[in-house]
Amino acid sequence: MNKYNDLVSKIGDFSRLARNFLGITDNDVELLHQMKDRVSPTFEAVITQAATSLLNDPQGQECIKQSGLSHERAVALFKYWLESVFTGNFDEKHALLVARISLAHVRNGVSEDLMIETMGAFNRELLKLCSTPQESIAVTKALYWNLSIMISAYEYIRGLVKVKALGVERNLEERLVRLYAKEVYTEIAKHIY
Repeated sequence: MNKYNDLVSKIGDFSRLARNFLGITDNDVELLHQMKDRVSPTFEAVITQAATSLLNDPQGQECIKQSGLSHERAVALFKYWLESVFTGNFDEKHALLVARISLAHVRNGVSEDLMIETMGAFNRELLKLCSTPQESIAVTKALYWNLSIMISAYEYIRGLVKVKALGVERNLEERLVRLYAKEVYTEIAKHIY
């Protein structure tokens, strides 16, 4: 049995939960598929605008520098991902593709906050291409689903490292996170009120 079957299973389960939670319907998926031919010719412009936000962020600049990707390769990778947004079925196989993309982000040092901000930039640009409120809703659901899968993959890797390399079990980590969250929550309240 492959030692990563647990990851594949968790991604599949999480993809179904995220799809249900976000209310992604078969009609949404069909609408995205119908939009593909209209929006795909604009992908380079969408990528350029999203990349402008990324390049204006110091963390984004550093990440691009560290990745060693050429502009052409970065555009090709973003196009590959965007194609999947408009051609995918938002099923387990699609989720595994998105998780793999996310793990490439992890491997290249892309932080979760930078990934979230970049997804927001893509959402901003893709919403400009929508012709109806239904298209806008379907695109936003699709991008949030992608983001959910990506963050799930980040969390899985962090958990794996904590257990395998550091010997910290998941339930201990959760208790510590809650304990420190309570402490920080109380401290932040002092600055608000």
